[in-house]
Amino acid sequence: MRRLCWKHSRELQAAPCYAGREIDMETITQQLKEIIIAGLRINDRTAADLSDDQPLLGGDLEIDSIDILQLILEIERRFGIKLVDGELDESVWRNISTLAAAVEAKVAAKN
Repeated sequence: MRRLCWKHSRELQAAPCYAGREIDMETITQQLKEIIIAGLRINDRTAADLSDDQPLLGGDLEIDSIDILQLILEIERRFGIKLVDGELDESVWRNISTLAAAVEAKVAAKN
C-alpha cells in the first residue's frame, strides 16, 4: 500500500509526514516532551530532562485526569490526529515512548 504525504501528494519512503514534512519517532518524542512541559506548566525541568521511559500515570509528574485531557487536546491539535477514540487506553499513557508510538501510528494512519 502506498502512503502519501497529504500536503505534497508524494509517496512517503519511511516516516509519516506531518505539516508538510516527514517526521520520525525521535521528533515525535521531542515534541511530546515539549507539550508535557508546557501543558503541565513544569518550571523546574526542561524537555531534555524527561527520559523516554518517563512514567506518565502514577509517576513523579503527578499527572491527573484533567492534565490528561489538556495533553490530549494539545497533542491532537499539534499533530492533526484523533488520539482517543472512545475510552482512554491507559497502556498508551504508560510512558513517553508508548505515547510517542501511539501518536506515530495515528499520524501514519492519517497519511
